Amino acid sequence: MSLLLGTRKPEGGQVLVTDRNAVLKRSAAPKSAAQIAVRKQLEESIVRSKKPRFHIDAERRKKLKALLLKHTADNIKEYHEKKAKERRNFLTEIIGKDSHSGVEDADRLEEVCRAYHQRIRQLHQENYDLECSARANDYLINEMTIQVNELRGKFVKPTLRSVAAALASETKSSAESKVLARSFRRSLKVRTNNDSPLTVREDSGWRTAIDKSRPEWIKQTSRKSDFDDISEQDI
Repeated sequence: MSLLLGTRKPEGGQVLVTDRNAVLKRSAAPKSAAQIAVRKQLEESIVRSKKPRFHIDAERRKKLKALLLKHTADNIKEYHEKKAKERRNFLTEIIGKDSHSGVEDADRLEEVCRAYHQRIRQLHQENYDLECSARANDYLINEMTIQVNELRGKFVKPTLRSVAAALASETKSSAESKVLARSFRRSLKVRTNNDSPLTVREDSGWRTAIDKSRPEWIKQTSRKSDFDDISEQDI
């Protein structure tokens, strides 16, 4: 008996019963060619991943090592042969071919010896000239090195940006302090000489008022002290 998953009512009014197996088959079936291609690629990648990796046994590894060593040795041998051939060609260009080994005539041998002697003298002169030029070049290099060092010592380094910023901040702070000092001075109270406690003020008439309020007998007495009667002669 099939499992009832659900019912749906079509337009005609009949009730259709869906089977589980039919639903699974319908979901398992591919819907488009793109899905088929993707599934095929996944299967191929799985098959490739399952293939055994390339493995070399010990005997085959030894054979490969021997072949590599032999190939390297052949390359080194060819390199040395090439260098030796270049050296021989260079020497033959400078010295020339040996055409005097089989000569038995004394005069001919004397001429050959003189030619070789002249050639040796010429080579010594060229060697001496090259050594002198090398020494002169060394002297010039030393002089130029000394001049460069002197220029480095005379070179004045420019002011860095950080130093300039520090100077700017310092000048700014000094300007601000000057402004504060000026504002403080302006806020102070201005005093004149009349406000000083040491200045002598004019008599406002209080002494005369006191004299008027005194009794008559005090007014009749002299205000001079007893010391005023003493004359300089008595002293």
